[in-house]
Amino acid sequence: YTSIAFFLITITIGVIMAIKYIAPEFLGGIAALSFGRIRAIHTNGVLFGWLLAADMGLCFYMVPRLAGVKLWSEKLGIYTLGLWIVILLAAVVTLGAGDTQAREYLELNMWLDILVTIAWVMFAVNIFMTIAKRKYENMYASLWYIMGTILWTAILWIVGNLPVYSGVNDANVNWWFGHNAVGLIFTPMGLAIAYFFIPKSTGNPLYSHKLSIIGFWTIAFLYIWTGAH
Repeated sequence: YTSIAFFLITITIGVIMAIKYIAPEFLGGIAALSFGRIRAIHTNGVLFGWLLAADMGLCFYMVPRLAGVKLWSEKLGIYTLGLWIVILLAAVVTLGAGDTQAREYLELNMWLDILVTIAWVMFAVNIFMTIAKRKYENMYASLWYIMGTILWTAILWIVGNLPVYSGVNDANVNWWFGHNAVGLIFTPMGLAIAYFFIPKSTGNPLYSHKLSIIGFWTIAFLYIWTGAH
């Protein structure tokens, strides 16, 4: 529900941006709705508010079923959601006010960066503890991709936000993060979702578990180090 709400919000903002391309003066007297500010709200809203929130919700749905046990902590899951909503709303306010680090996809200020890190740790603990207590010894392909996504996202977020880069190095790291946000957050999580729902919807078992694992390690070894889109 949270991801659906922010999807509608970010799409609305995207439409306003599109109008500004052909009518730059549209809402031009409102600083918070200037193109530069709503562009950051739009991209971060899509990244954190829609896609990542949806992925987290689907993990809470899939992992207990694939592990054969209940979610490790329902309460921790609710707290994680609450913190995530606070982060999203605070991002809209701060970015609308022009409070930004001026690095595309990494615009959130330092305090929100810290809160995102805390929320991701809470999410990771819940998922990994559920998998650790699984009833089934063998791990299905989706669990591999979910665990990989959680670890890769943590690496991306920490390295991308380290305040130690300048000049061309900063540009390289910025877009190493930007492209890997697609390749190591949404691609492997999308595969995890596909490996879960396609067999269920077709009533057929996964054609080849081995192929899915080859795909997993290919992404792990080749994608993260280059950020090639």
